[in-house]
Amino acid sequence: MKLRTIIDAVGAFAKLANSDMSLRSAYRLQKLTASIQNEADFFNAKRQKIIEKYAVDDVIPDDKLAEAQVELDKLLDVEVQADFVPLKLPLSENINISVNDIVALAAFVIFEEEEMR
Repeated sequence: MKLRTIIDAVGAFAKLANSDMSLRSAYRLQKLTASIQNEADFFNAKRQKIIEKYAVDDVIPDDKLAEAQVELDKLLDVEVQADFVPLKLPLSENINISVNDIVALAAFVIFEEEEMR
């Protein structure tokens, strides 16, 4: 999995984390987010080094922006081995998220209909 996949899902994870859901789903979500947090922390540390390398007074000058973006893109394209179990989230949880959030979470969350009994 590319690091970009994890970073692109951070905002959607935040929305899920702020949603009311069953205790079971909330616990599973917490375990999932904890398991991918190391990768997000790695990205943030490396991103900060890129910013420090190119920034002047905490701003990357226009003439260095393209170089910084190339390094950032290389970082986002790093393959990582995130160790997690996808979260099965029943649609009955009635969580309001966008289509874009669903797409961002596709590698991490399985949205499923509950079986009728």
